[in-house]
Amino acid sequence: MWKTQAKVNYYNTEHRKWVDKYDDADEYLWLNTGDIDLQPIRIDLPEPPAWHLITNFGKEPEEQVFVREKLPFKLDYIIKKIRTDVRKDNKLETMSAKYKSFYAKTWEILETDKNYADVMEWIAEQWYYRMHGKWYFIKGKPVYVCGWHWFYLNYWHIENYGLPEYRTRDREWFTAMWHFYNDTTIPIRDDDGNLLYNDDGSVQIEDVGYRTVVGVNGLKGRRMGDTTKTECINFCIISMMKEGKGGIQGDTGETAEKAFLEKMMFSYNKLHFIWKPAQTQLNPKTELLFDSDDVDFGLGSVIDHAKSANKTFYDGRKLHFCHQDEAGKYVLGSIHERHSVIRRCLVTGSRLVGYTIYTTTVDDMSLKSGVEFEKLSNASHYEKRDKGGFTQTGLVNLFFPAYHGFEGFIDKYGESIIDEPTEDQLPYVANKRKNNSGRYMGAREYLQAARDTLTENGDFVELAHQKRLYPFTFAECFTPPAKNIFFNMNILDTNLLDLKRDNKATIQGDFKWVDGQDSWVQFFPNPNGKWFVSKLLDDGYAKPNNKFMNMGEYFPGNAMKFVSSSDAFRLEKTQGARMSDGGGVVRWRRDPQIDPDNKELSQWQSARTIAIYRNRPTSIEEYCEDMLMQDVYYGCMQYPENNVNHVADHYRRRGYGGYLLHDTDSKTGTLKQNAGFHSGGALKQTIFNKVGEDIQKHGLRNRHLQLTEECMKIKGLDDMTNFDLFTAYGGTLLADESMHMQYLNELQEGEGYDIGGIV
Repeated sequence: MWKTQAKVNYYNTEHRKWVDKYDDADEYLWLNTGDIDLQPIRIDLPEPPAWHLITNFGKEPEEQVFVREKLPFKLDYIIKKIRTDVRKDNKLETMSAKYKSFYAKTWEILETDKNYADVMEWIAEQWYYRMHGKWYFIKGKPVYVCGWHWFYLNYWHIENYGLPEYRTRDREWFTAMWHFYNDTTIPIRDDDGNLLYNDDGSVQIEDVGYRTVVGVNGLKGRRMGDTTKTECINFCIISMMKEGKGGIQGDTGETAEKAFLEKMMFSYNKLHFIWKPAQTQLNPKTELLFDSDDVDFGLGSVIDHAKSANKTFYDGRKLHFCHQDEAGKYVLGSIHERHSVIRRCLVTGSRLVGYTIYTTTVDDMSLKSGVEFEKLSNASHYEKRDKGGFTQTGLVNLFFPAYHGFEGFIDKYGESIIDEPTEDQLPYVANKRKNNSGRYMGAREYLQAARDTLTENGDFVELAHQKRLYPFTFAECFTPPAKNIFFNMNILDTNLLDLKRDNKATIQGDFKWVDGQDSWVQFFPNPNGKWFVSKLLDDGYAKPNNKFMNMGEYFPGNAMKFVSSSDAFRLEKTQGARMSDGGGVVRWRRDPQIDPDNKELSQWQSARTIAIYRNRPTSIEEYCEDMLMQDVYYGCMQYPENNVNHVADHYRRRGYGGYLLHDTDSKTGTLKQNAGFHSGGALKQTIFNKVGEDIQKHGLRNRHLQLTEECMKIKGLDDMTNFDLFTAYGGTLLADESMHMQYLNELQEGEGYDIGGIV
């Protein structure tokens, strides 16, 4: 809409040639996307002004980079002149007295001398940007920089660095912090407690008229600069309020003092005088007091730091902002208890008046601090609110992968070079390294290469540490030491490295009906396909599409060779703009004819996964039909996870009830009513045990990268609902030892195999 209007507005102007090259501004900013543990959050962005009012309008997109504010010449001149005069004034004996004199004289001239009216207009404009933000054209697109970020880029100096560079990751971070500081909305649920979604997959929200976010839990990778940015926000909030109180607390008193002196005071001392409120102290070591000798003039606001990490330090004080730095390393007590104290400081009665930001990496999950902080984080998920509209902690989680904004992989437009750099981006890559395919690495592959080296060297303790320092996912922030992981990490890591080197381990593609439904299923290679397959039935081992009909239903003909399982549970939830992933796995059952007992395990061909499906279908119907085509091709029985019965119901409607595998009730000897398994209760532990046994015996023969990755990422029994491939994988192992499958085996060995007369 905005671009169309712009074309109309500028059609007959000198800028017409640029308009067709410009893109629309984004309507939304999406946060926490693509992470299995986090609910994607959509933030509405403001509408852009008329394009000709946006900085960089009228330039070629390639020339549109972030530009800083320029100090007017007249202002620079008067500052230098008054500063020289003040330094020469011997009556002013202290630095504090000299600064107060400079401050008073400069403002007196600017406010009374009409020759500086344009300078005062410039100062007013700067203040407007600080409060409301500013729009820029960056590489042909209008981009909104919120007030906090604008102030940070133009005026907040970093020690040993100077002013910060513009980066997309920082813009997203600041925009998120500003949004949650002002957020008065909550997610909407239906009468059954289920989240409601918009057509684009975003959570539906309602405005309740009061602030609903106490603060942000900003888990991060190492050296992302979030501590410095948070102190900038601390200053921006407190220096614009009467009697505001800002605090800093770390995992130790030394951490808080360092943040105050090196991040807050260093930057404050470099600030232009137009941003500094009247103050009674200059360059303090313990607090920054904005006040005046004139009792009617000063703000009466203060920023200090906690001299200890003890939970009681701020207890009983009113806070309008509190920076919690390195809270994931806090070892003196419970971070839950300390957070409860801070939360009370941010509330007056029932009204939320303050804001807190947590900036931390998690140092060691073997320590109590890491475990406690993980609990705090798990109680801070955006979508999980109480009746008042708050999360359990009042915080919301915000996570950016370590490869987004990683130093040395930022182009001139501030964009993160995450994947293979383009020709234009390559000059901005600090460490130009090529992978085995001869392509230059982006940040993600660069960080992954370091992980691969540790895996190759068998240093799994350091590998876990690296994942915590440079996490790719929210879960990796809490990566436990190798000794605490459920499965044999040596096998999984070795297998992972082998599969990353072997791009021919699987074929990606789709199973499709060749001549319409119920005809013939064939596999079609497709680089964007839904399946990854490591065995097709083109070698004479088994006949594809082997099925027969009995009593009006189809039955599989290769049931003794293959078995499949599916997990449709998460399809009932949506993430982002589409449905969640659906999972499916096909297993080649152990065949003693080709893999006898005296054959070396490493040489076995069977007893492994041969096809996996992980896709976000447009509907549950599509997913169920996908599972059916897969099973028809392999001629195998389906053993679905039956927390929901979508798959079984679909098979019966389509006349393929004979493909469903039912367990036998050990008490009655009859088939259970529901096909498949229910992944709850004690069965979760059984699945974990069977997966662990299979990895131990056959893990090095697995050819499916995605399956290995899920086994490495899963954190425990309660995490199974988030790992569709893992659950389906466990389902095939359960099916392989199902009582009913054992019954079929006995029949095959005895009177012969007649599946139609049994099922």
